[in-house]
Order: sequence, then C-alpha cells, then structure tokens
Amino acid sequence: MTFEAELADLSSKYCEHILHGKVLLGSGAFGEVYLVVDPILKKKFALKVMRVGLDKDQLVLCRRTFQQEIWMLQRFRHFNLVQLYGFSLSPMESGGTHYLLYEFVSIGSLESLLKTEEGRKMLTFPRRLLILAGVAQALDFLHMGIQLDPNQPAINKYRAFHRDVKSANIYITSEFGAKLIDCGLGKMVEADPKLVQSIGCVEVITISACFA
Repeated sequence: MTFEAELADLSSKYCEHILHGKVLLGSGAFGEVYLVVDPILKKKFALKVMRVGLDKDQLVLCRRTFQQEIWMLQRFRHFNLVQLYGFSLSPMESGGTHYLLYEFVSIGSLESLLKTEEGRKMLTFPRRLLILAGVAQALDFLHMGIQLDPNQPAINKYRAFHRDVKSANIYITSEFGAKLIDCGLGKMVEADPKLVQSIGCVEVITISACFA
C-alpha cells in the first residue's frame, strides 16, 4: 500500500470512528452533515459524509464538488471562511465513501435563524451588520486574494468565486460572526491582470471571469 493510500485509509477510519454518537445537522444533494465529537480532544466538528446509494454519474459529480471544496479551502484561509481540518476521498473503484471534516459553527445557518421568530429576534441590527461585514470580507478575500492578517502571505496567487452565496451557506458563530461555507460549486483561477479592471483606486474582477 502506498503512503497516500495508507493515509487515506487512516483518515477514513478516523472519520468512521468519530461518527459514533453523531447528530444530523443538515443534508444536501450529495451528502449529510453531522455534528461529531473527538473522544480524545473533546472537540466538536462538523463532518460531511457522502450520501449512500449514488449512481455512477452522481458519484463522479459528488467527488468533483468535494475536490473543489478541498482545493479552495486549502488555498484560501480566512476567519470568515469555514476551516477545513481534514478529508478522506476513497478511490472511485473502491466504492468507499468521502468525508470532509470542518470546524463546528455553533449557532447554525443564517437561513435557519430567519425561518423562526426567535431566530429573527436574535438578529439585531448591529448583529446583522456584523454578519454582512463578515460575508463581504470573505468574498473580498476570495475575489482579490488580499490578506490583511500580517501573519499570512500578503497576496494569494489564486482568485476564487464562490458562486453559491445564500443564507443556507452562511453560518453564524456564537459571537455572531459569519462563516461562508460550501465552496463545492466555486471556481478558482490563477491571478491574471486581464481579469482585473481598475476604477480609480478600486480593483474589480470582470464578471466574465466567473463563467469562463
């Protein structure tokens, strides 16, 4: 067994291990997301698990979206983007499942808050502004690759477009900060001056880059 295959096997076994005692948080087209707890670290995580019973075409598309999520979150790390801690992608021919392990965001999605009267009451005007600013900062970082954190590289050589920003993909922390999740439909390109237009001192990425 190669090192990569052995590592994938260990990652898969770890994810299967912490799935015991899972709590379903939500589901999508290709999988379910569970709240899990590492028994040693006593730390909560969100674990996305590939849906069982996908046909061959669905499996190919599922793997593609999982890979895109991994590529984007490995290259773009920002406080307002959900953090990916680990993953396991089984070989296509093995018939195994795929896992993505994220930080757990305690309050849940903005969509869930907006659906209930109690949730809407929690969204005071200052908190709404804080959420809006967080989403804007995440998108600005993806689009421009400019990192304000002095501990991080100043410029990312990639640019990215999320392409699925909605209330269901905005998660809220206990301090009412925003975390943008689910980058599986995103598009990532290498930085190219042709994709950027200057308007005074403001740089804007051309819309055509999103659909290229």
